[in-house]
Amino acid sequence: MSTSNLVPFHFLGQAVRIVDIDGVPFFVGKDVCDVLGYANANKAMNDHCKGVTNRYPLSTSGGEQLARVLPEGDVLRLIVRSNQQQAVIFERWVFDEVLPAIRKTGSYNAAPFDFTNPRQMLEAITVYASKQIELEGKLAAQAPHVDALARISASDGDVNLTTAAKLVGMPPRKFIARLSLKGWIFKRTPCGNWHAFADKVQSGLLKEKLTDHGTDAEGKPRVHSQVLVTPKGITAIAKAIAKTSPDVEREISACAALLTDRAA
Repeated sequence: MSTSNLVPFHFLGQAVRIVDIDGVPFFVGKDVCDVLGYANANKAMNDHCKGVTNRYPLSTSGGEQLARVLPEGDVLRLIVRSNQQQAVIFERWVFDEVLPAIRKTGSYNAAPFDFTNPRQMLEAITVYASKQIELEGKLAAQAPHVDALARISASDGDVNLTTAAKLVGMPPRKFIARLSLKGWIFKRTPCGNWHAFADKVQSGLLKEKLTDHGTDAEGKPRVHSQVLVTPKGITAIAKAIAKTSPDVEREISACAALLTDRAA
């Protein structure tokens, strides 16, 4: 396969490179996937692109690498399956402006942004609004975790299970059920005290405080066990809560209800 020039251009500030292979334009696949918002470029190309896989040697900071390049058809397949609002603008730009210019002149020279052009302004505003909505969605998703970490930073050392539940914003029964299902705490008897699993203590997530209450009527020692959650443990729980699936949440709720019934 004979190759010639690599044509770089930018779509709203993001680099997209086109390779001329025997007079046919091919797009650097990762560039296209980045513009279209695919988190995993390789997976996106494997899932949506058809035909023979073409690669082109590109110079990178790690040396020369063979990058996957895509024909027009595969670029269009990635566009139509993208959930980004700017995909429509990218499609029109590629097929109405870039490719016709390359076929006509052999290169693409982007004109300076025209602030008096209504279409260019509308496209820029649309992309900006899309990115703003995406950012606000990410911040909203992170808010419970950020709030929990703020409460943790304000806490003073190790706390009991009830206080730890408040710090992560959960009802105590549900919080305790979560720790039990996840293998953090256990009971030796149904009506006994909670105990911390050894691996969670060794990891610095939990502590177990033993209090001497003297002896019972038969002279046997009475020792009360109390599980304490460390700041490190609360941080780990807050992160896990953010990633919990709905199915696991239902299981935790059912377990919490069972604990409530036993306590009644």
